[in-house]
Amino acid sequence: MSSDGDFEFEITADPAVDVDYAIWGPFSDLNAAISSCNWGAPIECDYSISPGGSGVINCTTVGDVYLVLITNYSSDPTDISMNQTGGTAVPDCSIVMPVIIKSFNAANKGNYNEITWESSSEFNSHLYVLEKQVKDQWISINEVESKNRPYGANYSIKDPDVLKENYYRLKMIDYDGSTEYSTVIYVRGYIHDNLVLFPNPVMEKINFSIEGTEIYGDIEIKIFNSTGELVKNLKMSLDSERNTIDSKDLKNGVYYIEITSSLDTWKTKFVKN
Repeated sequence: MSSDGDFEFEITADPAVDVDYAIWGPFSDLNAAISSCNWGAPIECDYSISPGGSGVINCTTVGDVYLVLITNYSSDPTDISMNQTGGTAVPDCSIVMPVIIKSFNAANKGNYNEITWESSSEFNSHLYVLEKQVKDQWISINEVESKNRPYGANYSIKDPDVLKENYYRLKMIDYDGSTEYSTVIYVRGYIHDNLVLFPNPVMEKINFSIEGTEIYGDIEIKIFNSTGELVKNLKMSLDSERNTIDSKDLKNGVYYIEITSSLDTWKTKFVKN
C-alpha cells in the first residue's frame, strides 16, 4: 500500500462465472510475502457460488504487502478484474515479484563443471545468463530461458572449460529488460599442472609427459570434445615418462584429455589443428 486506510474492493468476471478469492497479509515486504507458502488462514476470502465478490481490508498502512489469490472455479474463459470501490488506502500494483534463488552451486565432474541452481519463485523472468570470471573479467558462457514458474524451477548447465580456479555468477534478465545478479560461487577444477602435451596445438600425434612423475604400467586415456562428449577412449601400457597418442582421427577443435593411472588422474586442454 502507498497510503494508510481501509481498502474496499470488488472482483468481477466478464462473462460472469464463479470466481473465488483469498487474501493474506500484511507482510513487511515482498520477499517476506513469497519466501514461504505457509501463510496460515487468509484475512479475507469469498468462496460463494455467486459470480465475483467484494470485501474490505481494514487499517492498512504504507508499505504493507498483501497476496491475493483469485481462482476461476468453473475454468470457463473469462476476464477477471479487481477494482477499488471505497476506502482511503491507495494500492500500489507496480510491484514486480523478482526471481528468488533458493540455491546456486557448482561441482567439478572431472572433465567439466556442473552448475546448478533452484529458484523459489519466478515472475516476469525471461533469461538466465551464466557468467564466469576469466582474467578478472566476467564473460557470458551460456544461457537458458527461464521457465517463469511462480513456485520456482531447477536448472543445470555444464561448463567443459575447466580452470584451476572457477568463479561463476548468474545474470537474471526480466522481460522488461531489468537485470539482477546472484552471489558468486566457486569450485576448484581437478587439473594437474604437471601434465604436459606437445606440441599444442597438436596435429597427427599427441606427445605427453607427466613432469616429476614416473608412471609405469596401465593407464586409461579419455578425450572429450568442447561439449563434453567422449570421442576417444583407449588403454595403454607405459614404460617411460614420454608417450604418444594417435590424433589423426580427431577433427580440428578444442579437446580435453584425461589420463588415469592406479595412482592419480591428470587432466588438461589442447587444440587440434
